[in-house]
Amino acid sequence: MKLRFLVLALVGLVWLPSIVGAQTPAAVTQEDIWQSGTLLAFNILWLIFAWICVRISAWLDRDLYEVGRRFDLSSRWHLGYTLSASVLFILLATLPAFLSGVVLLAVELPLLIVAILVPLIPYVNVRNKRVLEDMKILTPRHIRHSIANMFRRKKKPLEIKMPYEEGPPVVFHSEGPDTMANQVRIIAARNMPGYVPAKTLVADAVDAQADRILIDVSAGGVRVQYDIDGVWQPGPAWEREPAEQILACFKTMGHANAEDRRSRQTAHFSFTYPDPKHKIPVEMVSQGTATGERALLKFDRGMKGLDSLERIGMRSSQQNLVSSYLKGEHGGCMVLVSAPPAGGFTTTFYAVLKSMDRLLRDFVAVEPVQDRIPYVENVEVTTYDPEKGETPDQILPKLILKQPDVYVLPHLVNAETIRLLCNEVIEEGRLVVAGVRAAGALEAVQQVLALGPRREELLQALKLVINVRLIRKLAETCKQPYAPSPQLLQQLGLPANRVRQLYREWQPNPEAPVDKKKLPPGACEVCGLVGPSCRGLLYRGRTGIFEILEIGDPLREVMSKSNNIEVWRQAARKLGFRTLREEGILLVAQGITSVTELQRVLQPSRTQSTSSGSARRGSQ
Repeated sequence: MKLRFLVLALVGLVWLPSIVGAQTPAAVTQEDIWQSGTLLAFNILWLIFAWICVRISAWLDRDLYEVGRRFDLSSRWHLGYTLSASVLFILLATLPAFLSGVVLLAVELPLLIVAILVPLIPYVNVRNKRVLEDMKILTPRHIRHSIANMFRRKKKPLEIKMPYEEGPPVVFHSEGPDTMANQVRIIAARNMPGYVPAKTLVADAVDAQADRILIDVSAGGVRVQYDIDGVWQPGPAWEREPAEQILACFKTMGHANAEDRRSRQTAHFSFTYPDPKHKIPVEMVSQGTATGERALLKFDRGMKGLDSLERIGMRSSQQNLVSSYLKGEHGGCMVLVSAPPAGGFTTTFYAVLKSMDRLLRDFVAVEPVQDRIPYVENVEVTTYDPEKGETPDQILPKLILKQPDVYVLPHLVNAETIRLLCNEVIEEGRLVVAGVRAAGALEAVQQVLALGPRREELLQALKLVINVRLIRKLAETCKQPYAPSPQLLQQLGLPANRVRQLYREWQPNPEAPVDKKKLPPGACEVCGLVGPSCRGLLYRGRTGIFEILEIGDPLREVMSKSNNIEVWRQAARKLGFRTLREEGILLVAQGITSVTELQRVLQPSRTQSTSSGSARRGSQ
């Protein structure tokens, strides 16, 4: 405050003599009048800018008190600015002694502006390097906000974010039984350097529609991969230190030990993004390796939009057949749902249960604690723990006493469980919806028989088998039509006179490559077309292809006499059974997927580390 009074005193000492020393009217000539007017204009402008300088000095004093203490800015900046501005103004005050007339007016304004800004620029430069993005001054955003405030009656302060609010609008939540402990964990994570990078990583994975993130930290660097539509794709590049900070942040939020990089740990937390009302749970499993650490994050997106057979991709004729069994139109029976690992089993089993009438019939489910099906309304669930030696057949006798209408067992694990279920189907006419992991419908029957039940009982109770395989859909924006060769149509079993074109992944034109600088808003950087972005993968989303095996008396007789699955397959084909390959070819003919993707899905031992889309993207 004293420094500002000093500046005002200097202003008075320099400005007042010019007024006091004005000439008397008798001695005034035309030239003197012109010169006096110029001097008066100079003095008025000089006084205005001196007042601006004092205001800046007052702001600087306040800013150093409010912001400087937080970001370690020395209070000497205020003294330096005030003294520098004062010296410059005193030097400029001598201009009238050397200049006269129009030259004085032409020079004074730019020099006075320089006198205000030159001492301020070093402080602004140092300040903007230390504070948060939203706290920087004299930036385009700050200038726009200041101009807008000039026309407001009630001034609106510039919104300032906390450090943890930087980055994408991802909000993490700690999941645990103790609310206070959860809050402590989140506060601790927000103060960690890996919090904002963790938000960036999660937001990028969600935008890419990834279901899992694999982070592999080793001595050679960091490898990040996204599981997008069942295929592992390369993720963003990270240095080792930020990657370790991200993992430490995830562990802190998930009630794990952030300092332990060797032991196997499981962390549970959740986040909201992009919908602030939809919380996505996350399970992270981390394990130390020889040269670093590996972590796998799994997103539980829920089953929204996957609650019917139609929405998971089942054809209408297949839906009608499956629904007739689920409604009990064929009497007591066992319906077996099957899929290979990560092949869509949980989604299909959930859709089957959601398609059934659970209001007029009593449902009981027996599920393992570690591998449960998502919650379905009006299904009474009883759990068992396989790690403690518990099995479903220990629970079923008590449930049978309740005489439910439908039994739900996602996992068949032993012969005694199957015997109890078959007895309920055959003797009581109950409906059983069971599950097993298998590559095909016939393989599923073989898998259940391998558990050791009586063949006659199982084949009498089992009437329908559903097998699913997930397949990626071509991105609508950039899929390319082409005329298939007669040889390809023959291999696919498609009539040449009915199929004029098929679709494949977009193929780049080497003669006219995509110019990313000239792309319209919303255009794909790979193909240059406007539409939903596939991020250069050429596929977007998945659907199911289904094998529906109906076991009637003719097929039952064949299965009872032979263990050869090829003999079963030939008999089933004669009865109208359509294989996964045939169902997939139908999707190819409809332009939903490509021949390349169908071949990838049907390969018995396929590796999903890369895809044709990612390989093509990497070569461009």
